[in-house]
Amino acid sequence: MVHSMLSLRTIARRVFVIGEVINRKYRGVFGVVMSTAFVLIKTAPQRELDVYLTLLNLDAVTETHVSYGEYDLVARIDFDDEREMAKTLIGQMRSIDGVIRTETLIAVEV
Repeated sequence: MVHSMLSLRTIARRVFVIGEVINRKYRGVFGVVMSTAFVLIKTAPQRELDVYLTLLNLDAVTETHVSYGEYDLVARIDFDDEREMAKTLIGQMRSIDGVIRTETLIAVEV
């Protein structure tokens, strides 16, 4: 079995394109404009599963994935405004026991 290695840039581009297609679909169907951010999460050793399961219970989190590399998890959040995003990131995600660091990538249309 041959595994091909994709660069982080290639993966980010694919995620961006898929996200934009999904966002456009929902806008057309529901007439709602939501913003999306991807949150890279570094966890304490052996706490990945606990943080992962906690993220699944947050309303704003629409996807959560385990990743390899500098960050342990990637979560997608959808939000209506910046205040909701800040509340989710600062009030909920960063306060999860086991989260060491987060980095937020806000998706934009180009």
